[in-house]
Formats: sequence, C-alpha cells, structure tokens
Amino acid sequence: MSYHLRMLAFLGLSNLFFVGASSVAQEAATPGAEPSTTKQEAAESPAKTGESNAGQDDLDAAMELKASAKDIDKNTKVIDLIEKAIAKGLPKDDIVLAKELLASSALDRAKIYLQEIIKSPVSDTMARRVQRQVLGDLELAVKNDPTLGEAYLLMAQVSMRTDVERARSALDKAIEQLSGDTEKRGIAYAQRSQLQKDDDAKIEDLKLAMADIPPSAPQSVQVQRQLFALLIDKGRFEDVYEFGKVLLEDSGKNPLAVQATITALLELDRKDEAIKMLDDRIKADPEDLGTLALRANVYLATDKYDEAIADATKIIEKKPDGFEGFLVRAKAYLQHAGSLSEGKDAAELTKARRDIDNALDLEPNSIEGVRLRALVSSAQKRFDEAIQDMTRLARSGPQQAVYLLQLATLYQLNDQPTMATKVTDQLILMDKGNGRAYRIRGDARLSTGDQAGAAEDYKKALVFLKESGEDRSGLLNNLAWILATSTEESLRDGKQALKLGKEACELTEYKEAHILSTLAACYAETGDFEEAIKWSTKAVELGGQAAHAQLEQLEKELQSYRESKPWREKQEVKENKPPLIKPADTIET
Repeated sequence: MSYHLRMLAFLGLSNLFFVGASSVAQEAATPGAEPSTTKQEAAESPAKTGESNAGQDDLDAAMELKASAKDIDKNTKVIDLIEKAIAKGLPKDDIVLAKELLASSALDRAKIYLQEIIKSPVSDTMARRVQRQVLGDLELAVKNDPTLGEAYLLMAQVSMRTDVERARSALDKAIEQLSGDTEKRGIAYAQRSQLQKDDDAKIEDLKLAMADIPPSAPQSVQVQRQLFALLIDKGRFEDVYEFGKVLLEDSGKNPLAVQATITALLELDRKDEAIKMLDDRIKADPEDLGTLALRANVYLATDKYDEAIADATKIIEKKPDGFEGFLVRAKAYLQHAGSLSEGKDAAELTKARRDIDNALDLEPNSIEGVRLRALVSSAQKRFDEAIQDMTRLARSGPQQAVYLLQLATLYQLNDQPTMATKVTDQLILMDKGNGRAYRIRGDARLSTGDQAGAAEDYKKALVFLKESGEDRSGLLNNLAWILATSTEESLRDGKQALKLGKEACELTEYKEAHILSTLAACYAETGDFEEAIKWSTKAVELGGQAAHAQLEQLEKELQSYRESKPWREKQEVKENKPPLIKPADTIET
C-alpha cells in the first residue's frame, strides 16, 4: 500500500463520510509546522479576565489577519495573537469572542493539515505526528467552543481506527451540537453506526442518518445501502419494504430502493406485487433498461422463463452494444435448462453459451460473464473449460472463497479428487468454519480411498452445516455409508451408522434410492438382514423407476443381504490429468 493510502486509512479518512474543509483555501503549506503552546491557564486566570483591555490590540490584529488566514502559518499566527490577547487581559464579552475565534482557527488549522496530507504522500511516522497535531487542534477548538459540533465530528473521524471510545464519545457530542446542521448530524449518526456492536443499534443510527441526510447528498446512497444490507441480513424484509417505499415516494427514481423493495417482496412471497410494481415503472419509463433487467430476474425467480427471455431480448434490441442484456438472457436460458431433464437441456445450454460469448466479446473482463460460462460448461460436462474459467475467477480476487468452493466442486466432478483436496485445503486455511469445504474435501478423500480422512471431514461439516437440509442429508448419508461399509474394521460402527442413516432418510422423506441403500447397509452391519433386505428392495424399486445410474450396484447389494453378507466398499477413482492453466490467465478487476 502506498504512503498516501496508508495515511488515509490511518486517519480514517478513506470512507464516504469525511467532512471536507469547506473553508480551506488552495494555498500550499508545510504540514510539519508545529502548533503554538496553548496558554489556557493564563486565559482562565481571574487576574486576566476582568475588564482589562491590554490585549485588545492583539485581538484586533488577530481578527484582521483571520480574514485572510487560508493556510497553516496564518492560522497559527491568529491562534498565537488570540492567546496573547487573553493572557494580557480582555473584557468579558471580548473573551467570549476571542475564544470563539480561537476555536474556529484551531478547527481550520486541523482541516488544512488534513487537506495537505491528503495531497502529498507521507511516511507512517509523519502520519502519527499529523494525527497528534490534528487531534490537539480539535481539542483546543472544543475546549474554547464546546458547541463546535463539526470539530467533534472531525475528531471522531481521525480517531476512528486508533481510539474507538474517543471516537464514540466525540460522535455523541457532535450529534448533540449539530442540531442546526442536520446533514452533518446525519453523517455523525452514520459514523456512529459503524462503531455500534449491536445490529439493532446500527440500524437505528442508520435510520436517523437517513432522516437527516438529504437524498441528493452523496452520503445518502451509502447510508441507504448499509441500512438495506443490515435489514436484509437480519431478515427484516417488512422494514426493507417500508423504507424502500418511503424512498420511492420521496424521489421516484432510486434504483437502490427499487431493487431493495423488490428483494423484500420476493422474500415475503409477494411475487405478483413485485411484478406489478415493475410493470408500472416500465410503463411510466419504457427506456429504463435497469428496471427491465430487474423484471427479467424476477421472472426467473418465479420460473417464468419465456417472459424473462422476452425482457432480455428487449434490452438487447434497445442496446445491442451492451453486454448486460446478453447476460440476463443467458441466465434465463441456463436456468430453463436446469429445469429440464438431461438430454432435453442441450438446446437451451447452446443458446446460453451463444449469449455469453456475445457478452464477453463486448466485455471480456465481465466476472459474471465468465462465471456463467463456467456454469454452462459444467452443465455440458465440459469440465476442463469450466475449471479454466473458475480458476481465472479465483485468481481475480473478489469473492475468492466462493469461486474456490466452486472450483473444488468442479475438480471433484471431473474425477480429480487430489486437486479438489488441494483447493479445499486452501479454503479451510482461510476459514476453518467452512462446512462446505469440509464436505467437498470429504468427498474427494472418499474418492481416493481415504475413508478415515473422509469420515473426519464429514463430522466437521455436520457441525457447521446444521441447518442445511440438502447438504445435511448428503453428509449423513456419506458418513453412515463409511461407518456401515468400510473395509477398515476400526472405522465401522453399525449402531452410529444406523442412527445417521435414519436421519438422512427422514430428511429426504424416504424417496432417494441411494439413501435407502445406505439405510439397508446400516441394518446389515448391525446383523438385521431382514430390515436390510426390506430397504434394499425399496432402493432397487426406486432406482428402477428413475433409471438410476447405479441400479446394477443396488441389485448386487440386495443379493448380498439375501446371502446374509454385509456390504463392503472402498472407492478409488482413476484420476484425470488437470488442465493446463496459464499463470497470467486472470481477469482484470
């Protein structure tokens, strides 16, 4: 990171809520200038605060100089003159005026220091020095004028990363003193929300910020985005809908509010209302391609593929040089293909790939385009190509963990369990609580005959994927299978296997042939061959109805149980060679 960026981060000035120094002139100044020594003790001395007028000349000189004090040096001279004036003696009314002028000059000097630092890169040592200087000036400002809310706000911003309690206290005071400047008060609420430990307190501060900051202000969009994100994360979709509706009533055109409101309606299972809302907006403004794209995605969420494709086609017709329409239509074709049985999906996948190719011709570095192409390649069983694209995405930075997880899955699908294990090893180093990474690594280890390692991974995955139905049933099934059928006696545990197998069957409502097969194997391991034959027979029947790929093995298992023999199995797949990936093959982001 450059000195410049480190400085911004160090001072906490890289976020959107920085309050600029509106009174700062463009003159250059030396950031290293030292502050004058504060003489507050003298200013507060009874002997100097009577009706003496000995400091009047210095105060007059300070006021005259202040009119042109647009840099650090002149503000420093103003501060020196005022301190001398107070020390010499001033009438009480003039002392109040002098202190207000002193506070204003200290605040301006703090702003100028920050502006000068932002302009010029500095070392970490200089950064700490400037931070001390700025905080000293801000403390001087609020000591002489405790009503200076802007000084408290800037103090909080400078302290945000190094002294949270100081920042929080300063923000509380800023909010109290900025009642006459609601926009800055809103910024203070937004800043304080970042320091709240409780999500409800964060939400409350963001709501107050949103009420204070005008919708046209650049900070307003950031506040809205944070508020919507928190409410969605907490599942408060009614609140999302209500806030979105208020914003749309105020401004009409607010893409963020439209998207948040539609998201809320979908989550609340009010899909017809969502489509009606988008219909009305498109009717009012047929050229609003963003809303048209949003309606296409809502159609996809309701499995209305023809309507989604029609909207995407309109986008392409209106903007043929834009890649977004092609991506929306490709997604529609891909999702439609996913709803079809294997063999009937080929035409839709071909159309999806054609649109993705068109989109990537227009925007080669589109992350969404590369991701969709990987998904289409995977659906077409072109795993080497899917791996190539997913590797590019994983190397590109954003959402790396998500892409690594998909990459590991692709390696496993492509009979490359060793590569799948390497990728999941990396994922688990990044996040030891990633249940899906343990699941995929367990599958990979099982494929290579490492039943003990697979069992351990499945156990860990079950800890982290407690609420995930489909994942949980698969995990329970796989672990039960190892405990019932392992060739290693030390791994087998019929009683525990039966418990896991029953839960897997309950989760899948006894409708999955391979899971019923596992239940049969569990009973066989406990010696209950009557139950083993019962459930194995049902597995064969279900497998026959669905033309199950493993029907032949299911029949062999049944025959084994009829002969009162438990089933034993150890997988060892033949690995494919990994595709060659160019080291520089990444996406520019």
